[in-house]
Amino acid sequence: MKSKFWGIRDAGRVGAQQFVMLANANGSSSCRLFDSRSGALFSYNTSKGSGTYDTAYRSIFQESRELVPPPGVKTSELEAGLPPHHLAFLQQQVGIEGSSVVARDPPPSGHGMLAGTQELINEALQLDDVSFDTKTAAQRLSGSPILLNSASLLDRMYERIVRNWDRSECRSTELWRSIAKTSIAAHNASPEKTLEKAIAEWAQGWFNQIPAASGLLAGVEEKHRNVDLGHFLAPGHLELIELKAGPHADTPLKAAFEIVGYGLLYCFARAHRSQLALPRAHRVLDAGRVDLKVLAPVEVYAGYSLRWLGLSLDSGFQQFCRRWFAELEMRFAFESFQEDFRWPGTEHYKLPEILERRVPVAWK
Repeated sequence: MKSKFWGIRDAGRVGAQQFVMLANANGSSSCRLFDSRSGALFSYNTSKGSGTYDTAYRSIFQESRELVPPPGVKTSELEAGLPPHHLAFLQQQVGIEGSSVVARDPPPSGHGMLAGTQELINEALQLDDVSFDTKTAAQRLSGSPILLNSASLLDRMYERIVRNWDRSECRSTELWRSIAKTSIAAHNASPEKTLEKAIAEWAQGWFNQIPAASGLLAGVEEKHRNVDLGHFLAPGHLELIELKAGPHADTPLKAAFEIVGYGLLYCFARAHRSQLALPRAHRVLDAGRVDLKVLAPVEVYAGYSLRWLGLSLDSGFQQFCRRWFAELEMRFAFESFQEDFRWPGTEHYKLPEILERRVPVAWK
């Protein structure tokens, strides 16, 4: 068996075409998947003790057609993606003239790792005159569901994230940490913030304010991009939660795409963990399953009907991970507290039991 295998994983089976590099070295095997149009590194997985790449990544290997390797290619060149000359060599073998993704994506607004994703979401949701993060959009899509291709949207959002990265050295050692941060300013009476902090303090094993993008880009802090809550349901089974509470809470639609963005940033960190060097992230980034959830009291969901969106995003993430992250399962769900939950108004010591009693949203 060759120590390295290069191939093309065809679109007919898995969606977007991928260039595949499989390798055996020092008793372990690895799998790199690159977007065939842009050369972006979408995922990088290693496997120890699972045999050679034809066994460890059997389905990917069997779904790939072998290609001639780029001349002189070195693994050290592939940390951020395929260099242009290697990409062109592979594209020529399969008849790809070049990427059309950059041209058809709308220009990004703002700065940061998620720049441009808001425009992609609005386009996919067919929102021409209003943004997805407004109440108007949530009401419109509750009354008139659309046929959303979530898998395609997730691909485009993730590729935008990869292209947004400037490949600068990560300035944060806190990304994807699993630590409870319970301090809160005395004057902060936000229902959402006080509930989050109380959960982190009173529910054993829960952690909060998980940095997802801080320090990734030169000159852009992004300290506000934090996952509200994290919790391991079982060893290797992580849930990441966007929490909403109070009369002025954001809509479930906005909350859904907030946790979607964080989920894709999580995938980015997994794919580039060797370059990012994240000393406190191993426990979180080693998860085999990640459940992305919106969690709120029932009144936050009142007046909306987004069951179709939850099902679409759940299916989309399953397809996304099958394509790009062979060792990861990612799911999506809307959850609510029981109807009798009130915040404020619930004793803190009751929060562990209340969290155990969470249920799927009963959309009207």
